[in-house]
Amino acid sequence: MTYVASFHNHTRYSDGTYEVAELVDRAVEVNKTLSCDRGAMIKGLTIVDHDFYPNQEQMDLDQRCAEKYGVELIFGTELDTDNGDVHVIGYNIDPTNFFFLRYLIKEQYKRLEAFEITCHKLNRFFELEGKTIDLDGDVGPKTLKKNSKGQFTGQGPLRWHYLRQAMVEKGMIHDIREADILIGPVGPCYHQRATMDSVTVVENILKWGGKPVLAHPHKIPERFRWRVINSLIEAGLAGIEAFTSSYAKPEESNIYARIAKENNLLILAGTDLHQNIDDIGSFLLPYERFEQLRNGDSPS
Repeated sequence: MTYVASFHNHTRYSDGTYEVAELVDRAVEVNKTLSCDRGAMIKGLTIVDHDFYPNQEQMDLDQRCAEKYGVELIFGTELDTDNGDVHVIGYNIDPTNFFFLRYLIKEQYKRLEAFEITCHKLNRFFELEGKTIDLDGDVGPKTLKKNSKGQFTGQGPLRWHYLRQAMVEKGMIHDIREADILIGPVGPCYHQRATMDSVTVVENILKWGGKPVLAHPHKIPERFRWRVINSLIEAGLAGIEAFTSSYAKPEESNIYARIAKENNLLILAGTDLHQNIDDIGSFLLPYERFEQLRNGDSPS
């Protein structure tokens, strides 16, 4: 049996749809097909969310549950940098580091502020049509968690998907796919929150005891992509997502894999799972890469 790993999976605690346990369950289901068709099995799974990191108690609980099914977990957090143009994942960060926790709180506050400003812009945009959207009344309640009996059990984070749903319900768009026309990066109601520069974030992740990995590098604007990558390598980058949905060339012709090899960095993949749980079986890499990320080993 060949063991493989799935990297860069989001949960409902940022812009994903599923709990960690649901991702593990899906990996177990995928393994039934993988083992028959390819003699492989997903043994490693990395969980990353934007500006969120579980506490040690929650990570231990998720680990124990996953291990019952032969799956191991690594946790990280995906951080926006350079005004959203560059994303850096911090893996294996010390969850008790107050510097790190303070950073997350600030980023979460800026996200909340971005929701407030976006709703205000939408209301101004639709003022003549008499359509309005209220963050507290239309979007916020979607964060409430309920059990199968409809009983309130807790609250999750604000997600942009909830705002898109509310925009449909308020008649601002026909379906959620149209949302980015208004609130996407080039839309009239878009708001870009201030972010830290990518080099400083890489340096901070190292100070927090973590391992910085560059996410989906092909999405970095080409005009400064290579300057950013070289600067991050100098700052102590640990790995690069060479395989993603936006760039999936074979390793022998993959420019990001070549850069990683030349600089002794981990060559990783970015499934970037959000709403489609079947993505967990995409861009699988050998389990050895998972072990190297977890143990801090240099690529051989």
